[in-house]
Amino acid sequence: MFVEFHKTILARGFCIAILSLSLYQCDNNKSNVISNSYDQEKEEGIDLLSNLDRSKVDDPNKVDDPNKVDESNDSKVDPYVPKEDPFEGPAPDLTIDWTELEAGFLYRKQSSDGILVHAFKMAQGKFEVLVHAFEQNHSGTLSKLRSDLDAKIVINGGFNQVNYRTDPDGLLVIEGQEISPLKADLSGVVWVGESPKDNDTPWIYLDSTSVNSSLFDWKNKDAKVLYALQGKPKIVEPWKEDGISPGAKARAHRTSVCVMKDYFVFLVSDRKHKAPNLYEFSQIQKDLDCRISVNLDGGPATSISVKPYANILPQGLQIDSSDSKWVFPNALVVK
Repeated sequence: MFVEFHKTILARGFCIAILSLSLYQCDNNKSNVISNSYDQEKEEGIDLLSNLDRSKVDDPNKVDDPNKVDESNDSKVDPYVPKEDPFEGPAPDLTIDWTELEAGFLYRKQSSDGILVHAFKMAQGKFEVLVHAFEQNHSGTLSKLRSDLDAKIVINGGFNQVNYRTDPDGLLVIEGQEISPLKADLSGVVWVGESPKDNDTPWIYLDSTSVNSSLFDWKNKDAKVLYALQGKPKIVEPWKEDGISPGAKARAHRTSVCVMKDYFVFLVSDRKHKAPNLYEFSQIQKDLDCRISVNLDGGPATSISVKPYANILPQGLQIDSSDSKWVFPNALVVK
């Protein structure tokens, strides 16, 4: 009886040991799969772990100490983990029609279906417009850029490549020099060129990347191209035709540029409220009589900085990236 009892205990102990080892190996294998998957996705420009604590992936056995004081600072914040959006819920329906901030510069605020969009309309040929290219791995913000350049308004520009926010994606022209080449799969071009009228202040133009199988040739335009960047998709197609199907469902905060007769418009959705899908964003711009509109980078990149204007925007307008360490490749600036 005593011998049998010991055999049973030893057998059970052996099984528990085998089970523990199996679970440990399984957990390690799972950790390796996650880590390998993360490395692979990171190389492809996809932040698989944007909402996770990456330190727990690096060390799957790590246990948080509830009594430990967090001594981290901004310089130690993981650049791939977005900060929390200041979401306040759906915006109430309202429309504040075009209101003049200064001569030739107007502001409109519109919300419907929980979505709030800020629109800034500027007269062509009245303001200096340029594309600012940031240095690689910079830590600057749009508000700092606006302040440094004494600008009226700055919005985020084109997309970046998949190597984590350093290089521009698609055409980038700065002061008549090509920084990055045209990409056929980015459907729209925003460019600044010589005025078609008798003044020296450049205009903003929007074009399709490809027309009748011919790619946009910035070196051979009728008006000399000073600055250019690419975006996608064209939200409104020439002239006032929808560029987006009603079937578009994906929601994200967005920035765009549109042109209408004698004006260009910067539009941005407010991340404090519901994000629009592309069709809803296109309808807002169609209602504004936009002839053509090009979508710029969006999602966490959606940002704008506007100087204060007494009585209308007494504190200006500042919508920051949802990622505290987002690195913009470029920005559109109006002075």
